[in-house]
Amino acid sequence: MARRAFWVLILLVWFAAAGREIYRLQDYQIGKLEYARPYRDSLALPQVVDRDRADSDPAEEELPQLVSVMALGYDNMVASVLWMRVIQAFGAKLQHVRENPRELQAIENLFWAITELDPHFIEAYKFGNFVIGDEGGDQQAALKLLDRGIVHNYKRTFSLPYEAVFITLHDLKNYKMARYYVRLAMRAPDCPEYVERIENYIALKRGNYEIALDRWVRDDIEAALKDAKHILVVSRMQLNNTVNQWHISIIKAAMERYFERHQDYPARLEQLEADDLIGQVRQVNGPRLMQLLNGVEQVRMPADAAVDVVMGTKDRPGCVFESNRLPRDLLGESYLLVDNATIPQQQEPTISDRLSMRRRTEPALLAIRRRLDDYRKANGRWPAAPGDLPEMQPGSRELLEADDPAGWPWKYNPATGKVSSYVFPEL
Repeated sequence: MARRAFWVLILLVWFAAAGREIYRLQDYQIGKLEYARPYRDSLALPQVVDRDRADSDPAEEELPQLVSVMALGYDNMVASVLWMRVIQAFGAKLQHVRENPRELQAIENLFWAITELDPHFIEAYKFGNFVIGDEGGDQQAALKLLDRGIVHNYKRTFSLPYEAVFITLHDLKNYKMARYYVRLAMRAPDCPEYVERIENYIALKRGNYEIALDRWVRDDIEAALKDAKHILVVSRMQLNNTVNQWHISIIKAAMERYFERHQDYPARLEQLEADDLIGQVRQVNGPRLMQLLNGVEQVRMPADAAVDVVMGTKDRPGCVFESNRLPRDLLGESYLLVDNATIPQQQEPTISDRLSMRRRTEPALLAIRRRLDDYRKANGRWPAAPGDLPEMQPGSRELLEADDPAGWPWKYNPATGKVSSYVFPEL
């Protein structure tokens, strides 16, 4: 028995030594191999131009159009192979396509080849938009690829025109074209509700404040009818933003007229009204807007009728009216001039609604009051001025505001340590 175990052990040792030697020789031979076809950074598909035609467009005579012939009927299979190739190429080096126009052209032709073979390959259009537009920086070429996908997949999906919306809206700043793509997206059966609300934003950016207000009112009413609380929060916020942008545009136009007349900006908004520079313009009665909106939502009035009640008709006034008085915000409060403590004004002052300014002032006041209490505990007295606080000195880790967000100095009583805002004394 002992002898048999001895020979088994000898065989195991021999097999281990032979295996190790075989693995060493194999690794050595593999290291000597040279690939006959080296890796290429991209599968370049150069353009082919019909030189017999003087008016030939290179984009219309590209080699990708010939790929369908070379595929011999296996279009989807070849498209899948090219799709894997483009992913590999992008992962290897094409993430730097912005630095090399030739590589960008190669990858663009590759996407055109894939979509020529499979025009309904939605992900190819979307990924191509990312690579060519976002990474390559050629938004026009990316939009052209998306247009190709929209033509071949009309009403099949909202995602392609939705991608085009962001190119036209944020990169090209073409609001008219962006609205066109929004409406294309809305025709697809899978289009979610939030895409329609983008049109409200586009209308607002183009200055169509009344149209934007009408649409946000409709969104708010429909959200209330569906008990969609998350949409109600968004619509109320956008109603406030729309009213503020509308009214601030009115005030800015009046300020420009004031500057032309006095070669200076006003120190108080009331000067615009005193000089009759507002003009007879359409504006919003904010408190009435909220009163009407809450009323129609409480009785759950149908959306079309409710919008007419809130916005008004020929026979029945709503929240929009004409006036030559200073417009007010959604709460009925006057707007503020920010950084207007210096007279005469050398730069156009910023206009803000009171609610936003109050939200900025309150935490600033709380921080100063907390540091005033710390100062008294440490020194047994209140500082002579808020500026004596260490946190208001240059280089401090927690640098407190020396003035309130509206640009006025803090109101301070050194005897009591009470600090408040001239603009918001109630805080």
